[in-house]
Amino acid sequence: MVGIYRDYSAGYFDLVISDECHRSIYGKWSGVLRHFDGIQIGLTATPCVANLDDLGDAEDGLFVRDTLRFFEVDKPTFSYRMKDAIRDGTLVPYQIYKAQTVKTAAQGGFEVQRDELDWTAMDASTRAELEQAFGERKSLTIDPAALERKFTIPERNRAIVREYRQVLTHGYLDARGVLRKPLIGKTIVFAVTKRHAETLAQLFDAEFADQKPAPEVRFADYVVSGTGLGDSVDGMDKIKRFKKEAFPQILVSVNMLDTGFDCPEVVNLVFARFTRSTILYQQMRGRGTRKARGKPVFTLFDFVGVTDHHGDDDSLAEGGLVMERPRRPRSEPRRLLALDVDDHIDPATRAWITLDEDGNLVLPEATERRRAAVGARFEAWLLAREDGLTAEQQRWLLTMGSQLRQNADVWDEFTPNHFAFAPFTLMGGLPEALRCLAAMRDSMSCSKA
Repeated sequence: MVGIYRDYSAGYFDLVISDECHRSIYGKWSGVLRHFDGIQIGLTATPCVANLDDLGDAEDGLFVRDTLRFFEVDKPTFSYRMKDAIRDGTLVPYQIYKAQTVKTAAQGGFEVQRDELDWTAMDASTRAELEQAFGERKSLTIDPAALERKFTIPERNRAIVREYRQVLTHGYLDARGVLRKPLIGKTIVFAVTKRHAETLAQLFDAEFADQKPAPEVRFADYVVSGTGLGDSVDGMDKIKRFKKEAFPQILVSVNMLDTGFDCPEVVNLVFARFTRSTILYQQMRGRGTRKARGKPVFTLFDFVGVTDHHGDDDSLAEGGLVMERPRRPRSEPRRLLALDVDDHIDPATRAWITLDEDGNLVLPEATERRRAAVGARFEAWLLAREDGLTAEQQRWLLTMGSQLRQNADVWDEFTPNHFAFAPFTLMGGLPEALRCLAAMRDSMSCSKA
């Protein structure tokens, strides 16, 4: 739609509905929504709270405020809480297993011993930073969000895998002394980085080797959002197998399955990644709430203390932002490392995903992906400049954008020579194009001045 919405008049649609509206109102997507003047309805799984300042994450507060401002309201017009959906049988309730053998961040940080760290896996700057921070001490309190982004504790990852297998096999006693048994089935593991995901996938695959029908079958695999080997593009095939085939049973994800992914058969979520973002936490937890045959409950394995941080309690099965209950006071960890990875997911950087009529992932052809990417980049560029353009200049640029999209798989560049061919020859050809572009350049220079 981002490539063709200008073909429709502002009044063409009477009603415009945006899903995931807390993200779709940003960036190049906003041009589509602002173009039409019909009634706007926004849908989001991220609710609003009475006091936005209590969110605990500045960017979360900005997301909620900007979303409300876009739709010109001060509170949601209608809300349907997670506990109501569970009560009505629309969603599946959940139980939380809080790790016993793995140190968590429930109190705002966790102690790390010098000899626990994998110093060989660090880059020079991180190693020097940690050396200085440790000094003569043998241990430090670490900001939980820094784990796996900058350094790795190998034994911690092995312990996560061992404990998951043990709890899956024998169950666990909850806070009231009741034995609970997680279901055996499809599992999503949330990891921090590509290296972390690859490590966990290897450990899970080895731990469940006795459950594989053949050695070459992957019991656990991983998907990450990126452009490298094995990243988003190849990840689509892995996701399709995860949804449709018996194996892999476990899929470790970095930014690929956190939001918007729908696989009702998922019965376990493993949090090996800590996040302060309430919005992202709710989205990640929502991957397990879909109903499926033989799925009375799903289990959330918390190995990082994220449930305590967000005040989540499975006895309420409530979800949402539970700001009404006071949180336990948390000690402030010593902030050792500056994080360069944001918790939030920018839709502009996500891979293009297409769903068929049954909601299954469809991998677009390479040409379609290139056309979509080029069209989106051109649209974003044009949106930032269109206020200072005349109608004639807009017409020329829109024609250029259309040609760039149509030829994305064969053109490596766009030069003045392209104006010597149709459809530009029908608009005056190269002389007229250069005149129009020169006028645009002069107007932009004046605007900057």
